[in-house]
Amino acid sequence: MKIKNKILCNIGKHDYRSELRTYDLFNTNWTNTGETSFWQVHFLKCKHCGHRSFYTDHRGPVHGGIDKAKHYWLDDGYILDQLRNPEKKTPKQPEPQPKTRLTTSEKIDNLLSKALDTTSENEAINCLKMARKAYHAKG
Repeated sequence: MKIKNKILCNIGKHDYRSELRTYDLFNTNWTNTGETSFWQVHFLKCKHCGHRSFYTDHRGPVHGGIDKAKHYWLDDGYILDQLRNPEKKTPKQPEPQPKTRLTTSEKIDNLLSKALDTTSENEAINCLKMARKAYHAKG
């Protein structure tokens, strides 16, 4: 390393190069508005001394995924594989909800709602017939 570069690095004037830049891997889902915000993350490394730096446009208090990526990069010099190869990232599968049985009244209400919402006359008539049958079977 040249003396000039060594001096510049020692006083904190690093010549950073991009190691990885992500644009849409980190996001925040806002429950109050229903919107999703995407955050960019940029991993940088000094060309001369190897000093690592990290940039993100997320300005909120905490984002777990961004903080984890930042600490891996700054502390260990490691970028998570999901960030380098996002196509390998497997989305978290929602947990199956236990099925609950509908009461006869709920079934009838659903059939009547469907009959009113459909644009097909045949489907509406079939829903009304099934609702009538369920009502009489109820007792």
